[in-house]
Amino acid sequence: MDYLLLGGLFFALGVIISLLRYSMISPFILLPVLLLTLLVYFRKFKADNASNSESISLSDIDNMSDFRLNAFLYYFFSKKGYQVKMIRDFNDKPEEVALILKDTSEDEDAVEDGKEDVFETIVITKLYDDTLNEEIVIEAMLAQEDYDCQEAMIITNSYFISSAQELAANKGIKLWNRNDLSQEVEANPVQFKELPGSWRTVRH
Repeated sequence: MDYLLLGGLFFALGVIISLLRYSMISPFILLPVLLLTLLVYFRKFKADNASNSESISLSDIDNMSDFRLNAFLYYFFSKKGYQVKMIRDFNDKPEEVALILKDTSEDEDAVEDGKEDVFETIVITKLYDDTLNEEIVIEAMLAQEDYDCQEAMIITNSYFISSAQELAANKGIKLWNRNDLSQEVEANPVQFKELPGSWRTVRH
């Protein structure tokens, strides 16, 4: 619900009531204006509700900014049971963001010691129109080392060239290309209304 618009409607209604009380304007002029405004508001409200009930699709992801994609994936992986940490200023660049997934599983030795065995994966995302080469794999390898993670993963709405796939396979880097991302989003749907309010602008 757009509370700013709703507040504006109540304010306008108050002004209209005041004008009518002092006979400063004819009700035959104000009534159509009020009805038209209410109609516009409820159409917008209905459209927003319908939109928020939709699941986020690959086409929505194509229109996201890098930050919004990471914000969506933050909730996506949290919903799958991971503890997720967002890294801002990734690679010392204010516009870049990465994620660290924490998968806590207790093995027998950890249970005896009263400790959790924490498995961390650093996730790098790339929204790209062209295919990705080895540079992104090397970036993931360095990030895995810098952040002391056991695994690294690259998620993109595009594809990887064959040499990048070979390097990733040799170094144990997980890759999600466009097809993988589409399958994951369809298998684990997230509706816009499930996201925190400030993140629902993920469409824009």
